[in-house]
Amino acid sequence: MQTLLLPDSAPSDLTVWRLDLTAVSPADWRTLTPAEAARAWRYRLDADRVRYVGARAGLRRILSARLGMAPGLVPVSAGRHGKPALAPPYGERLHFNLSHAGAYALVALSERREVGVDVEYGHEGLRVEELAPLALVAGAEPLAWRDLDGSAGFLRRWTGKEAALKAWGVGVAQHLLAVQVHPGVRQAEIVVRAPCADWPACAACELAMPAGYAAALAWLPAADESAHRIAAPAGGWAEHLQGHRS
Repeated sequence: MQTLLLPDSAPSDLTVWRLDLTAVSPADWRTLTPAEAARAWRYRLDADRVRYVGARAGLRRILSARLGMAPGLVPVSAGRHGKPALAPPYGERLHFNLSHAGAYALVALSERREVGVDVEYGHEGLRVEELAPLALVAGAEPLAWRDLDGSAGFLRRWTGKEAALKAWGVGVAQHLLAVQVHPGVRQAEIVVRAPCADWPACAACELAMPAGYAAALAWLPAADESAHRIAAPAGGWAEHLQGHRS
């Protein structure tokens, strides 16, 4: 388990851990609830089972250290749109998010604000040409990201969008095309834009990962911060969206 160094643009109350998911131990299994263990055994592939158990066990250990209780007793539940959350009263003072892909999982944690995190693995079978229409707005979001074409550029956009949507707590699959992300002026900064007037402003950044991986962290304003509403993309968002759907 490793704590990641975050860019200067990230608030000081955010922490992100990277977990190695190459193997799990009996102790990892013992941290799971009966429902989680049953879900783990439903995975047909051993690699998927290892990822799930390792990620869930690591998440429970991180939360237990903050809450002062045994990992197996941490009250993790599914919130709106399936986003994991802590049951009341803990969820009001501790926010987290989890993502895993390949050999790694990321856990983001904050005591002040909603967070979202996403990690993706650019394996050889990744079909960018098929996935791009599902995630990128035609004519508005070029595939390149800082001169990186192909899967690397695509995954940077995908993780930025998914992290933002997870921070908002809305359905990821339904809203990938309702968000635009672009590189900011500061190092690793991601600019997030969407047309939904009732979504609070969301900030995001890229996270350093081993070669072949892309990851992003997103966060919303804290309760004591100004919660400006997010701006729609310049250049006619409605036209971009309508053009893609037609």
